[in-house]
Amino acid sequence: MATPFHAATKIQSNEANALLKWKASLDNNSKPLLSSWTGNYPCRWEGITCDDDSKSIYKVNLTDIGLKGTLQSLDFSSLPKFRSLSLRNNSFYGIVPYHIGVMSDLETLD
Repeated sequence: MATPFHAATKIQSNEANALLKWKASLDNNSKPLLSSWTGNYPCRWEGITCDDDSKSIYKVNLTDIGLKGTLQSLDFSSLPKFRSLSLRNNSFYGIVPYHIGVMSDLETLD
C-alpha cells in the first residue's frame, strides 16, 4: 500500500515526465527559463506552481519567454490537478489537443 508521501512522489514523477517530454518536443527547448526543468520535482521549476497540500502541479505560466512548438506531446492526463495554462506571447502552432476540452478543473487557458 502506498503511503501519502509515496503517492505524492509518484504523481510528481508522472507530472515531471509529462512536462519533460513536452519540453523536448519544443522547437527551442533550451530557453533559459526551461533550464530549471530537470529532475523529478517540478514544484521547484520556474513557471510551475504546485498545490501546497498535494504537491501536484496546478499552474504553468510560460508567458513571454519565446517558446516555439506545439502542445501535441503534452499529456494533460498526467496533470490531475491542472487548473491554469498561460502561454501568451509565444509561438505555438498546430491544433489545440482535444483532451484540453474535457479537463473539468481547467479554469484558465491563455
